[in-house]
Amino acid sequence: MNSLGGARVVGEINPTLRRRKLAAELRRLREEAGLHGVQVARSLRWSTSISRLETGQVAPSAKDVARLLKHYGVDDELRGPLLELAHGETKGWWDAYADVFADAVVELFGLEDGASRVRAWDSFSLPGLLQTRDHAEQMGFLARMVEMAPPGKIERRTRARLRRQGVLLKDPPLDYSVVLDAGASATRTPR
Repeated sequence: MNSLGGARVVGEINPTLRRRKLAAELRRLREEAGLHGVQVARSLRWSTSISRLETGQVAPSAKDVARLLKHYGVDDELRGPLLELAHGETKGWWDAYADVFADAVVELFGLEDGASRVRAWDSFSLPGLLQTRDHAEQMGFLARMVEMAPPGKIERRTRARLRRQGVLLKDPPLDYSVVLDAGASATRTPR
């Protein structure tokens, strides 16, 4: 167990989880120091507050993390692992699909990639992790009808849906359980 409360080596954590872990630690350290985000931003002469860093919306640079840690008076024992989190890869394969999915969906792909277990329930459609190429294309067809998405966007979405299924084949594989309404697996979509 390391001082960040996890057994994984930092380099093994995917970018989404690394960004979120770093964000949570930075917030915890600021709160332990009894400081408010606006105070910290002013002290460091930053033009904006640090809330986007502390929510994981933005990955901070290693330089910014080092400045925050110094400002919070963090000791070397914790400083090293936090700087290692900041130095890691900032993009996962899923980030390449940010142009065809909402931010929340891209974030979901990153969280799935780093998860060891996922439990899901769906009453409407077959979850993406269980869709065949044909089913994913049919879902894309429906989306195209609703949002007038061009065929290229639908193809990229289909590729992303199929690529995310890699979590079921990794070592160790994702422990995935899903409860489906009978109608979700029987839904037919027009071609």
